Amino acid sequence: MEKTRKIRLWIMVMLLTLTVTGCSEAGESSEEELTSNLENGKNETESGTEQAVQHLLEVWSDYLQTLDQMYASQLWAMDYVDAYLESGSWEDLGKARTACITSAGSLEELAMTEEDLTEEEYLTLAEAGIDAEYQSLAFSGLPDELDDAHLVIRERELESLESDVFYKDAMEMLEEEVSVQRKKIACMGDYACAMTNYLLLTVQDYTDEQSYWNTVQKEYLALTAGGPEWKKTEAEVLEAGDSSLDAYEEISLEHAELLSRMEANLYETKQKGQSGEEALEEAAFLIQDTPDFLPAPEWYDSAQAGYASFRKGKDGSLIYPESGDELEGDGFGVYMQMEGISREETVAYMAAAEQYADTVKEEEDVWQIIMPGYEVQVEWEDQVVTVIFYGEDVTFVPEWYLST
Repeated sequence: MEKTRKIRLWIMVMLLTLTVTGCSEAGESSEEELTSNLENGKNETESGTEQAVQHLLEVWSDYLQTLDQMYASQLWAMDYVDAYLESGSWEDLGKARTACITSAGSLEELAMTEEDLTEEEYLTLAEAGIDAEYQSLAFSGLPDELDDAHLVIRERELESLESDVFYKDAMEMLEEEVSVQRKKIACMGDYACAMTNYLLLTVQDYTDEQSYWNTVQKEYLALTAGGPEWKKTEAEVLEAGDSSLDAYEEISLEHAELLSRMEANLYETKQKGQSGEEALEEAAFLIQDTPDFLPAPEWYDSAQAGYASFRKGKDGSLIYPESGDELEGDGFGVYMQMEGISREETVAYMAAAEQYADTVKEEEDVWQIIMPGYEVQVEWEDQVVTVIFYGEDVTFVPEWYLST
């Protein structure tokens, strides 16, 4: 009986031991699995954040490159405008006009190529404590910046060089306009660099911030022309950014005052026109070393005309300059087009042009105006006039300027 009781006790102990051991092993297995899942989740989160950061930096690089190209194109055109305002020569005027036409065309086509981050990627960055709100706003606002840059080159600077170039006061104000625009570009370039510095500080756990910063300094020369220095703290960066914005605000006030004066000057010029040619001649800006001019047609409106500049290659082919090219030599020409002009208006102009041309030839609504040293082709079709200057820039001037 005693032996039987011992056997039963031994069996119970064994069963209890097996049960405890099994539970212990199962618990250890569950704990290991949970730890593994947590580590995997953490790794996946870090991987997702890193991917979102890399995508953000790629898009930001595209943004900076587009900004740099925008500023570089504007500054390139302004260099030629300044050169003309300093020399006053017809040759430099042609280069300045060519640069503005080319820059305006480049700015019209310029755009970012990278796709913006998805909402999920922005959420991933936010959950990791990375503030990308400014970058998102910068990406969406870039088209407006490009439109403004195009307006400055096409509607202010080129327009001044085409229709206001004959007036001394207008050229003095154009010089001020260029100076103000240069200051604006410098301020916004500094601000973009400050925001790049700030971004890199916020993502430094996921990327080599110094390598990225050095690349920006090396690749984007117009953007970094102010020589921005790396700031080690967010407070320093934000202070630098605020300083750039404050300077930009001051320049904007200066620009607003200038635009007001330009508008008043335009009114005064119109008043002088009504006072007679003598008053206009006193206000004239005398262009040096000019070719023989043609009177501007009544239908010529430089604000509405579409322009393209070209030069003739040695083989006779047309070469179109690109933003940033060195504009040297002669042989430049201009193609322009205007709409809403009747055939009668076109024919009437040809009769007026004959007084100043060596000869005027016509064949099926295409006219050739032969001038000393250059030619002008005028074609009319369906209320559209196409004018091409071969060997010269646009030589249309107001009639009063022909006698200066």
